[in-house]
Amino acid sequence: MPLRLLLLVAGLLAGCSAAQQVVDGRTGWAEVYATDAPDGSAALGPRAMELEVLLRQACQGSVQPDARLAQIADWLAERNAAGDAPQMPRRIAMTTRVGVPFPTPAIIELRYSPGIESDRLRDAIVRQVTELGGTALLARYGVAVRTTPDMQFAVAVLTAADVAFDPVPRHVQAGDSLTLRGALADRLHHPRAAVTTPDGHTQNQDGQGSRFDFAVKLPVSGTYAIELIGDGALGPSVVANFPVYVDVPEPALPQEQAVDQVTSPAAMEAELLALINADRAKAGVRPLVPWPALATVARAHSQDMVDHKFVAHVSPTLGTTEDRLKRGGIAWQQFGENIGMASTAIEVHEGLMASPGHRQSIVNPAYTHVGIGVALQLQDKSYVPVVTEEFVAVAPVGR
Repeated sequence: MPLRLLLLVAGLLAGCSAAQQVVDGRTGWAEVYATDAPDGSAALGPRAMELEVLLRQACQGSVQPDARLAQIADWLAERNAAGDAPQMPRRIAMTTRVGVPFPTPAIIELRYSPGIESDRLRDAIVRQVTELGGTALLARYGVAVRTTPDMQFAVAVLTAADVAFDPVPRHVQAGDSLTLRGALADRLHHPRAAVTTPDGHTQNQDGQGSRFDFAVKLPVSGTYAIELIGDGALGPSVVANFPVYVDVPEPALPQEQAVDQVTSPAAMEAELLALINADRAKAGVRPLVPWPALATVARAHSQDMVDHKFVAHVSPTLGTTEDRLKRGGIAWQQFGENIGMASTAIEVHEGLMASPGHRQSIVNPAYTHVGIGVALQLQDKSYVPVVTEEFVAVAPVGR
């Protein structure tokens, strides 16, 4: 089975202590978003404890258990055993229901006969962990195994935990305020909050150092998308992303859609441009003009991420976004960059639109031009698109 690197992923809550993760008796879902790992087993199903040991060895002991991630893994393993691999929007929606606030960067999926020897299982896990490009940023894990008469389906979910904050309620009333109080991980600084309100506008707050104390007002009913961001050696990083529902019910889980594997980067780039300009039209701003020179810069960054197995704004070899734009001969007054990785153009776009910071780049009225670059990363026997979107406000002639 291929390794899947995703923007976000999801699961089902169980086995959590009331002190750390309260479950809403009306819905069965979490009442709060919590950064503390709850009590409960991080390994579910036959041979799951063996899988847990092997995973920790492959990660050199750098990851810690999280019972919620085990339930995510169990849900995914159950669906895999039924021949149904949930798509990203469904995984995202399930994530929010269990109160996991972290973007989930990695899923390992294995399928093997029940009698597989431990050394072969170890080799498979090590191979997939190696494909992650290193586990230094992964801090939590959960594993699960589901069995059919002829096969076992194992899933490991690993996530970063680069922020700690006081629990945040998932459902509140209009007129309430949320307090986002906590600290970034030591490797990050400059905390920021971005909040997309129900009318589609994005509000920003900045902090200093590593600690933050943001107040988010919720004056009207609707869904608010909340994101926390910090800066590190590889540029800005989303450390938390979640919706808060204000006097509205939680939406139903998204329906699965029939999709084809992406084989044409050019076709995906064109589809992403259409999606971007469609959402700009909804926001009442002018469409972006595609700029071939800017697309060349974007494609080079996407290929660099594929070649060197990273997903970040700062490249170890090609430097910052500003460095790349300058080398590409791009004159700009203002610029922004989105990066993403998912199975289809719509999954990439919806994931970015669900992120207040990335959404802000997509609908920013100041931007005039865009360059979109797609590179295909081979994972097992399928390709996963890696996307870079470069946005600029063009500088006057003579700059």
